[in-house]
Amino acid sequence: MNSPPSPSLAFTSRDLFLGVALVGVLLGVFSTFGMFFAAPLALVIAIGLFYYGHRQQRRPYIWAARSLMLPAACLTAIVLFGRVFFGAGPIYSRAKWPTLVSEIATAAGADLDGVRVSCLGAFLDEEYVWRQRVPRENLEMLIAKLELAEQQAAQAETYRYQVPYLWRPTKKPENRYFTGYLDEGETVMIHDPTTEWLHVYYHWDF
Repeated sequence: MNSPPSPSLAFTSRDLFLGVALVGVLLGVFSTFGMFFAAPLALVIAIGLFYYGHRQQRRPYIWAARSLMLPAACLTAIVLFGRVFFGAGPIYSRAKWPTLVSEIATAAGADLDGVRVSCLGAFLDEEYVWRQRVPRENLEMLIAKLELAEQQAAQAETYRYQVPYLWRPTKKPENRYFTGYLDEGETVMIHDPTTEWLHVYYHWDF
């Protein structure tokens, strides 16, 4: 009497291709929408892999699902907690952006194409980071209108790490750094003359 075949332990080339594709999808979602969408998607993928692995008796799928499920569930819980209680995460509605975004665009004679805004927390105080395009030729006009003070890199560099990783400004010697007190909040700006992105950190404390 033949015993039933044991579940497969090896990844096939098709499995590896699927894995690469799923990682690519997750990275694409993360770079576009941030952790707020990437974490729940990773959890859904883990559940799908676990279900498929059990139905098809494929141990690699079950192993991959178990490896992914706990981190994805923890990240999803953290993201949802931060979103519900502190408003943390990306902001897609222009109506909910800090008014300073539009003020900078107006002062610099720039549009709002490509703007990305993320809230770091809005409980007793409010912290935001965002990027928006400011043409090199309009930067001096912006500095004059908003009465910004130019700083050395070391004085503003720590704020660079507040920006989400995939659109964090690159550290370059030609970057320019500015500080100001705008809309009753501490404001730090980093301008990259190559890409013309202005990265802004804004902190309002009641």
